[in-house]
Amino acid sequence: DQGVKNGAQLLDRLMKDIVADAPSFPLEPFLPVLREHLRKTNTYVRHFLLGWVTTLHAIEHIKLHQHLPHILEGIFSILADNHQEIKLQADTALAHLLRSLQEGPESVDYAHITPVLVRCAERLTPNASAEKASNSSTSNSTNPTTPNDSFGQGGEEMQGDGGMVGRVAYMWILEFVRMGGKQVIPFTGDIVQLVFLGSGSDREDVRK
Repeated sequence: DQGVKNGAQLLDRLMKDIVADAPSFPLEPFLPVLREHLRKTNTYVRHFLLGWVTTLHAIEHIKLHQHLPHILEGIFSILADNHQEIKLQADTALAHLLRSLQEGPESVDYAHITPVLVRCAERLTPNASAEKASNSSTSNSTNPTTPNDSFGQGGEEMQGDGGMVGRVAYMWILEFVRMGGKQVIPFTGDIVQLVFLGSGSDREDVRK
């Protein structure tokens, strides 16, 4: 119903204005809601959620980039959306978040964000998941896990073309290696495996 959509859009704008003007915002209760709905594949819902990600990131005192382990994989999954406008919106949001991390590399949560990036990068090299499964017992015993459950475990939210998801994840991993140095050493095996699989890919964009 168009009337309902119009009302929802008006309410959305009003709430964003209130949050933006508030001296403080309780982000912790909001994050589980945001994370849960990032699983949705509805294009309108994704547009709505990315608008909130952008709004919250623009509010300096909220420091959304410090809470990325909870929502990053959901944002990456939107890069596989069938609508180009939504893909570009997600790509822009991720670029802004990465820029914030680059401005303060010493505060980045490498231990919990890097596994998310590895899972997303594996979407560009389909054989990676099979290769990694054979070593899952070793990986699980040595690598930290991200908060809550993973987005990329067969759920509908990770359907679609993984090419853009993987390419952007590879770019993030490259930046993490540059920024984090020794802090990404625990993930050397996963990262090197991605390099091997990417180097042997038939796709030129993967090899690069």
